Amino acid sequence: MFRGLIVLAVMLVLIAYAQTPKPPAGALGLVYGSDTPEVREYADYDCYVYAKYVVFDNINNSGRFAVAGRGASPSSRCEIGKNLPFFSSPKNNPDYCMGSYGDLLLVDSGTSAGPRGLTVRSLANPSVKYISSYLRPIWIEGGKLYFYRDVPKPRNPPPCPKAKQWEAQQASPGWDQFMVLDLRTLQVIATDQFRCSYRE
Repeated sequence: MFRGLIVLAVMLVLIAYAQTPKPPAGALGLVYGSDTPEVREYADYDCYVYAKYVVFDNINNSGRFAVAGRGASPSSRCEIGKNLPFFSSPKNNPDYCMGSYGDLLLVDSGTSAGPRGLTVRSLANPSVKYISSYLRPIWIEGGKLYFYRDVPKPRNPPPCPKAKQWEAQQASPGWDQFMVLDLRTLQVIATDQFRCSYRE
């Protein structure tokens, strides 16, 4: 009887764990839930072929990207010289393609292991639609982008059990707020969910 109760309790814990929402990992280094491209890898850049656009990413291993239309023939879509870009990121900026969602391009900026830059650009009329910091996990579901952003310490912070351990490593806890960006309306919701994370 007692053994049966233990088995039942373990099963209930496993079921509860399985039902806990967990952000999935993205494939190919792109944000999970973003449009799935045809990927071609070259020595000097990666090429992502989407339904309407072609993105040349990490050009010359410099962190620059460029975007072209899909008007070129299939054999030359991934050749920058034959499929000329209509938009390019600034030189010397560490910008990387994080994925595409319709006419929106998600761009990662920075080299930090902690908070990095997130820029949402419109490709229909190249312009910036949203800028923020972000920390992983980051994913798209139901037309919404979910991520954490770097914020000052909240008034009522949640527990941070590893704070002393980080401080002993000459680091410190940082504070992140869970965010939701509607990619159809570009309205953003700052939730009341916070967490602490490692900062160098």
